[in-house]
Amino acid sequence: MSTDDKGRHSSLDARDDLLWVADRWHFLTAKLRPGGGSAEGVRVSSCPEPALPIDVAVSDLMREVEDNARFYARVLMDDCAWLPTTSAMPALLNEVAQRHGHFTEDPRVALEFSDNASDLREKVRKCLDRPEAPTYLGPCQTSECVGELYVSAGKDSGRCRICGEAFTVSEQREWLDVQLDARLMTQAEIVRALKVLGTPVEFPTIRQWVKRGRLTETEDGLYRLADAQALAHPRAHAA
Repeated sequence: MSTDDKGRHSSLDARDDLLWVADRWHFLTAKLRPGGGSAEGVRVSSCPEPALPIDVAVSDLMREVEDNARFYARVLMDDCAWLPTTSAMPALLNEVAQRHGHFTEDPRVALEFSDNASDLREKVRKCLDRPEAPTYLGPCQTSECVGELYVSAGKDSGRCRICGEAFTVSEQREWLDVQLDARLMTQAEIVRALKVLGTPVEFPTIRQWVKRGRLTETEDGLYRLADAQALAHPRAHAA
């Protein structure tokens, strides 16, 4: 196989790799905000606002893919006076991939282009194949046990990692509902508690409830979780 043949082969491989990544962009977007609600994304720290419930690794990978797409688009614009029809992802990546031939003129550039596209595809594949993080369900019900309960994606039961006591998701949430009903919490703590109880609400929504007087302060900086849970119920949103 000649050098030119190798260059063309690398270019076609790179095109296919980039198109493969573009076709799976919506899967990355869906994985960006895990539906399971792992503890990592929602635990309350000393910060007045909770961490955003996004997967930082997915966010960083999407940024890397987008940066590459924009870099190659800029090369095409500078070298060929080419103008993309859109700046939005993943359409921009699709357009760059279709112009793969520009990156075969120099064998070294062709090799780098092909290797980079292959690397992005492999990173996306590994990211999408990664199991969904387990859902955090609060503390174990067993007396004196300090365990925290988690359930794997798609499962409705599990065992405490400390004492081994079995639990079901429905029973644990009912128990949490009773335990937390009279609790007074900060706005940040309420965000986490609602996530665990299965009625997740973003922090800006809590602030709007407070601003509009729908969620009222009981003590200095503290609000009744039961009030917030009532507002978070789907029927309350429909009202």
